[in-house]
Amino acid sequence: MRKLILFSLTGLFFCSCQFNEKLVLNENGSGNYTYSFDIDAGSMLKGLDTSKAEKTESIEKGKAISYSGKTYQTYVDENFAKSVVKSNKELFEKYEKLIENYTVKVSEESDDKSSTSFSIDFKQPSEIVDGNKIFFYHMMLEDAKKGKSTFKDKVGKRDNVVNYFNSKFDYKNNVFSRNIEFKAEEKDKKQSEKDKELMESMSSMLKYKTTYVFPKRIKKVNNEKATFSLDGKTMNIEYGFFDIIANPEILKCVVEFE
Repeated sequence: MRKLILFSLTGLFFCSCQFNEKLVLNENGSGNYTYSFDIDAGSMLKGLDTSKAEKTESIEKGKAISYSGKTYQTYVDENFAKSVVKSNKELFEKYEKLIENYTVKVSEESDDKSSTSFSIDFKQPSEIVDGNKIFFYHMMLEDAKKGKSTFKDKVGKRDNVVNYFNSKFDYKNNVFSRNIEFKAEEKDKKQSEKDKELMESMSSMLKYKTTYVFPKRIKKVNNEKATFSLDGKTMNIEYGFFDIIANPEILKCVVEFE
């Protein structure tokens, strides 16, 4: 599974990328969750010939695209060839299901910089779909648009990408929690060493930050990496993105309030 995820991230090998999760929770359990990633390939591409890439740029500089679950089909019709949709039918259907209640925004400041976000206004935290799930499907959509490896090649009959990151958010009895469910896989020692070397070489380029904004002061949290705002209601936790891939359970947290 980890090998599959690394393969899905090959397009980021020459980029620095900042991943951000922000969850704002209200007293009644409603709120907003936004998952975003900002890509900056400028420093990595200096000295490289990008003339061909410029000619095939799919999104014009400065142009922003926005769509939701309700307008997704229109977005697909306007941006994907029918042959691509037909050959990747399962991918498009699963992605549509994931973003059913989300708004997706994609903007490109230049050829080297882009920003993408997935956002949902929820009534209860249980409605949140982990942004990591949506991210990997979004990346495969981009690959399909560019004629790269198909969804079937990467996932086959298994739904591994969508099941690997399976966060469950909850808020009740003055406690907020995020639990991670995933199926641990048997590790091939040689492959694990190769994956480890690759992840270490890229760790400085891919950062991950989670921000939680709560309606009450935090009394206790089970994460030693957490830092807090002066009013005690905002919590930040930073990770290396590949640390999450190696062990998704580090995203777990339980927060008790005063």
